[in-house]
Amino acid sequence: MSISSIKLWVHLTFTAINIFYFILLREMTQGSFLMRIWNQHVYLTNITHTLVTIYYLFVTIQDICQIIKKSKIGTIIYTSTTHNYFQFVFSLSMLVGVAYWSLMIYDPKALWGSVDYQKLNIFYIMTYIHGGNHLILYTEFFFYQQYVFLRRAQKWIIGILLFLCYFTITAIQYFVFGKVVYNFQNFGFASMISIYSSFVIVFFLIEYFSLKLFGKVGLYKFSADSQQFQTKSNLKDLQKKTN
Repeated sequence: MSISSIKLWVHLTFTAINIFYFILLREMTQGSFLMRIWNQHVYLTNITHTLVTIYYLFVTIQDICQIIKKSKIGTIIYTSTTHNYFQFVFSLSMLVGVAYWSLMIYDPKALWGSVDYQKLNIFYIMTYIHGGNHLILYTEFFFYQQYVFLRRAQKWIIGILLFLCYFTITAIQYFVFGKVVYNFQNFGFASMISIYSSFVIVFFLIEYFSLKLFGKVGLYKFSADSQQFQTKSNLKDLQKKTN
């Protein structure tokens, strides 16, 4: 079996697993079709899981196209958008896992309030969407070399925009629908700002140190600042040679 076939089967498997959990999360919501979509995605965890699922759908489609075209597998086999998107969901899913388990260790009531989560029988779901879907992303480093195409400042701007959008979602949920997403929102607006600001800082730290560390060990190729334009040029040349 060729590497392209193995890669396709692995991606198909992970796509199916993520869709399975996506459906489970949707079944835990109530209301009309649009309200169920909204209620599912008021949680940063669920937004992240949906983004991870989209990533696997995206690379699976590219795998199929490569097999149909019978492309030779070269150093770079996916588009620059794929690389940028992977690095984004990689950092975001790591943030979700770190934040969730840190709060669970420190004070589960900050997340669950008076709800006895141990009686909900959803431990396996919570474990997968708060870390499991991040861990399987590490397999991507074995399938293709990661190239960094965005400058660090560009990555941080994307991160800020993401959390501004998510803060808007939670604000709508609170002020329009009269519901809190997480129990710590009951502690007041100042508490919400401080916690969300902490999330942004942690996200930036993850982005910064992953670029540094993964760059040194070779998991990320080239500097995001000094060589991104040369990397894009190399990508185009390699894609021409491998197609």
